[in-house]
Amino acid sequence: MRQGSVLLVAAHAQPNFLRIGGNEDLQHVLWGHRPPPYTQQNDPVMDHYYEELEVPLALKYSLFVLFAGCHTWNSTGCDDPEPNGLVATAREKGVDDAAGFVSEILLNPASLFADRLFYHTMVDANSVGFARSLALGEVYSVYENYGGTDGFRSTSLDLMLKPARWGN
Repeated sequence: MRQGSVLLVAAHAQPNFLRIGGNEDLQHVLWGHRPPPYTQQNDPVMDHYYEELEVPLALKYSLFVLFAGCHTWNSTGCDDPEPNGLVATAREKGVDDAAGFVSEILLNPASLFADRLFYHTMVDANSVGFARSLALGEVYSVYENYGGTDGFRSTSLDLMLKPARWGN
């Protein structure tokens, strides 16, 4: 993760974490601002990214991260103007800009949204904000609803992902 400039992290999510893997033996968790449930502390055995992300500014070369999971913009479950949880933690770790969703998202619309967002930013060279609008239109035209993707929020809608480059 530390070697990527533009990252898509897609997994099942709750307000403060993403879960990758189906059972507890395979559970890998990227935590936001609070410790894992039931442990009250970070658990390096269960948290695949724990040691990598404990380094100050561990993600300083990352330009943009999209956390494509439910409630990844915030941990409060509401549409706060400022992110907390995963997006805020990514920013604290040095990511230039990060994005997530304020509500639950459906798998197929979210997958299409992410695909089209990155296409419009990296191939067509649009800003994240303009690409968001285009991607939402495409999601709606296919599914006749947004599937929660209209809850997309980004710390910078003016960010351009093209030309390719490292974060600052």
